[in-house]
Amino acid sequence: MKEPTPIKELCEFHKTCHKLIDTVLRDIDAGLFAWRPAPNSRSISEMLHHSIRVDNWFLQQFGLDSPGDDPGETSPQAALTEWVARRHALLALFSRPNLEWTRLLPDHKSVRHGFAEVILHMAHHYLYHYAQMVYLRRMYDRDWSPALHEWEAANYLAGAQTRAIHALMSQ
Repeated sequence: MKEPTPIKELCEFHKTCHKLIDTVLRDIDAGLFAWRPAPNSRSISEMLHHSIRVDNWFLQQFGLDSPGDDPGETSPQAALTEWVARRHALLALFSRPNLEWTRLLPDHKSVRHGFAEVILHMAHHYLYHYAQMVYLRRMYDRDWSPALHEWEAANYLAGAQTRAIHALMSQ
């Protein structure tokens, strides 16, 4: 059975949002990676590791092993390598034949969502943290230029993907 077009577009949207974070991590130094603008705020490193843990959780919902545990405190380049490994694992999952896109995931925080809805939520989650990371990087280095065009394009797609996935889930 050929997968519906909204699913292919959703997978591309997810990949685009995941890759956006790569742009913040490229050429980042260890000082900025661990820097917090205030004692109770998160660093770029902490946001990335949080996102890695979310990806690991998602893979585990399908009985898959994650590419590794959250690497914890590590260099920016090692963390980027771990981040990219998660993307490849997720894309391999998305390309499985006969994947049940409307399958409900196990109860999580008293809410059950379909697989496609969770993928969409994760993509939005990446956009949220991307914006935070860009803000921190720009606070630290005003000369750094973020990938704003790509971020705006991803945000534009977010609305269309949301409508398409809700239509798919209501079938």
